[in-house]
Amino acid sequence: MAIADWYVKISNNTGVAADISFDAFNVSFSWLRIGGCGDFSLEIKRKADNLTNLSLENQIDIYFKDILLFSGFIINIEPVIQQNESIHISGKGYFDQLNRLLVNKHYVNKEISSIVIDILDNFVVGKTGIRVTYVGADIENTGDTVEEIVFNKRGTPKSVWTG
Repeated sequence: MAIADWYVKISNNTGVAADISFDAFNVSFSWLRIGGCGDFSLEIKRKADNLTNLSLENQIDIYFKDILLFSGFIINIEPVIQQNESIHISGKGYFDQLNRLLVNKHYVNKEISSIVIDILDNFVVGKTGIRVTYVGADIENTGDTVEEIVFNKRGTPKSVWTG
């Protein structure tokens, strides 16, 4: 596989992007079993003190032949000081930002899928910067009703997202 087939881009919160394709090596990423991007890591060939275009929370996109394979955000930047200096970058896919979501809502006698849709519509989609979209067909009606559940700004339980 030719290196020219791969493209790695880092963008800041204003959309300014930097192509680090030719400096990136040891690139790895994963997908989650239930969908979405998992973890990523890579190294950049540059002096350990050169953090140009690198900040925590910056977006990283990894492409193969113009097909976006991974999109996420940086959570760790670590200089590697050896004979050949580099910078190690790692992070998570945007799906992981759901773990940061704070919901303050009380549901009584609601069907589970209606709770999920309410949380998506009122706390996630278009309101957080979390890159999540869905269509109604993505959410199955379980037929199960929750007697009572309270989300009290402690984040969403993973069980809501992982089934």
